[in-house]
Amino acid sequence: MKKRIGLIALLLIAVMLCMCACGGGQETKDTTPTGAESEQQQDKGNAATDDITEGNRVLVCQNAEFTKEDVKVSDVEATAAAVEELVDKYFINSPAGEVSIVATDGYSVEMSAKDFLAAKISLDAKDIAPILWNEELGDKGKVKMVDYIVIAEGEAIIFPTETITGEALLEKLGLPNDATMYRFVATDDFYLECTAEEMKTAELRVGLDETINGSLPIKKAGGKINDVLYIEIVE
Repeated sequence: MKKRIGLIALLLIAVMLCMCACGGGQETKDTTPTGAESEQQQDKGNAATDDITEGNRVLVCQNAEFTKEDVKVSDVEATAAAVEELVDKYFINSPAGEVSIVATDGYSVEMSAKDFLAAKISLDAKDIAPILWNEELGDKGKVKMVDYIVIAEGEAIIFPTETITGEALLEKLGLPNDATMYRFVATDDFYLECTAEEMKTAELRVGLDETINGSLPIKKAGGKINDVLYIEIVE
């Protein structure tokens, strides 16, 4: 009887040792970030909370958030945003001087800051968007197929539909190409910065899905930033 109990005990011990050995052979998933992942985490600055020097902005209107209202413009049903809301939310400077609104065909309108702030912008008015108009000015205050808007204080709104380099963008807008720094800021406040020299070959890329992303010739975060909201020009 004692021998039988002893054999059973030995068998139990053997089974337990086998189970422990099998359990020990299983790899535990290592959640420690790799060098590349750690570097990428450190790259994720936050423009809303970091202590950074702000500069004039070039706003990518398609990625902006704004209150939409139903409108009818040029007999087209659409939705629109108040220019004043966009300026208050995204610009560093309030317009005070003249504002230039330029269409994709080169047509342009000069508008006072007061008239500009009273205008509306629609991105979905069929066949004529982007369109900016001030109802009080009639046709004189209406620009269809807007390409870009520049205020005298050095800020701008753009409506990119194709990829453009930083150099070409600044030249088109007439904005400084020799600033201390250019900061690309995404809709989630992630940002990347580059020098004036790097800005020449940086790109705003418009994808087939109409997303507007940034590509910078820098190592940080691979130089990639999705959903660019604005570019800051830091003097």
